[in-house]
Amino acid sequence: MRLTRLYTGADNKTHEEELEMTNPMLATVQSATGIDFRVLESGHYIDWHTAPRRQFVITLAGEGEIGLGDGSKLRCGPGHVKLIEDMTGQGHTAKVVSDQPRIVARIHLGPREAGDTDLGKVPWRSTHQHILRASGEQARVFTRLYTGADNKTHLEEIEITNPMLATLQSATAIDFRVLKPGHNLGFHNTPQRKFVITLAGEGEIGLGDGSKFRCGPGNVTLVEDLTGQGHTGKVVGDQPRIVAIVHLGPR
Repeated sequence: MRLTRLYTGADNKTHEEELEMTNPMLATVQSATGIDFRVLESGHYIDWHTAPRRQFVITLAGEGEIGLGDGSKLRCGPGHVKLIEDMTGQGHTAKVVSDQPRIVARIHLGPREAGDTDLGKVPWRSTHQHILRASGEQARVFTRLYTGADNKTHLEEIEITNPMLATLQSATAIDFRVLKPGHNLGFHNTPQRKFVITLAGEGEIGLGDGSKFRCGPGNVTLVEDLTGQGHTGKVVGDQPRIVAIVHLGPR
């Protein structure tokens, strides 16, 4: 996975730097104000623009290309995290270069700035729930864990038109975690509503009925099983699983 920061330099142009997971900006819990999701069609292009606020943008599916003032370009695929802080200057361009739509999560780290025109906003389509990865396999992008009447945790796939995804939601914080191979949690509840976004590696979630589901880069799970038996969580494979956790306010 990659974590890239975009910032305005002394030359008034946007520059990029790669961030390590040990960077204080990533290694600590950060305050957040909201989260929303966007679907950008293949070929979608936004000309030079600055960020409306400090925000993380995480690519969930598809591939984007960011253009900088020095002529260089930055590619971002599933699991790529950008910390965007170029709120002044020339800004950057953005283009969808994959044949499939690009789906992104935007985690707002500050209030909207004056002149925020939401240049990236496009209509939502329920068909975007099923995005084909390069392997040709159908990707499960959005899932929800919730407690059923039987006091067990259940799984449902969420249509991208669901109000939980299609509107801006209040958030309180975001943090990043690295889970080592072999990491295994027994049945547990979530202490609060949250989105868990897999950035790298693969996890396996176990439910009370014995079923399991896998989550890889770009998968988003809305975790809402605050009561009941809960679920299990395990890292599968020999690579660490890296996740972004976006903490939500009460419903």
